[in-house]
Amino acid sequence: MIFTQRIPIDSERCDMFENLRPDAMFLLMQNAAGVHAEQLGAGRTQLVAANTAWVLTRISMRMNRWPKWNTVMTLTTAPGPGRAGLYRRYFTFADEQGELGHASTLWTVIDLDKRTIVSPDKAPVVPVADFTPLLPSPVKVRPIEGETTEVAYRCQYTDADLNRHINNAAYIRFLENCLPSERFTAQTLSELDVCYHKEIRPAATVTLRLTQADDRFYFAVRDGETTAFDACGKWQ
Repeated sequence: MIFTQRIPIDSERCDMFENLRPDAMFLLMQNAAGVHAEQLGAGRTQLVAANTAWVLTRISMRMNRWPKWNTVMTLTTAPGPGRAGLYRRYFTFADEQGELGHASTLWTVIDLDKRTIVSPDKAPVVPVADFTPLLPSPVKVRPIEGETTEVAYRCQYTDADLNRHINNAAYIRFLENCLPSERFTAQTLSELDVCYHKEIRPAATVTLRLTQADDRFYFAVRDGETTAFDACGKWQ
């Protein structure tokens, strides 16, 4: 019921400062959750047979440190209780020096043709692990006041995934590319809360909007007049 992976932090997952990139961490979480769900009989293989798929809705992450290049990270994940079609999954991260951080996530199941959330009675039955989370449930994303910049972005082929929409980690890459790079070497991204409101399909042109104030930021991906994704974070 509790799944653990030891993951070598190689160069392709790191930034120019030898730290694991946040988008790479999101992909590692996604992959670990997928492998574990398969083991529990509720993975992509089982869902695709019913023309459905898991998608993320929210993530809250708290990090003391980020893994460094040429080290090994231990990722542990476990499923939590579900309610009203939303399913919790928890993560912890550690290296040989001790705890790195932890995350709490919310998932749901969509119909791949209708692109809508399926009713709970049609979703898989996921067992609940005996696992005490450090973040019980993802928190709400809150906008801030501050200096705001905007840029248009056309989604690329490599941003999309097996579900035929922009992958959850791609939004984090959009955020990283809007943040000042010097922040990643001068400070630690200690808090990150994200919410996926609406899927974006391949080749869409969206607006990336970043607001910064001191050690905090708010980021939104706008599809026309609709906020498809937003996130807030804190540097330490």
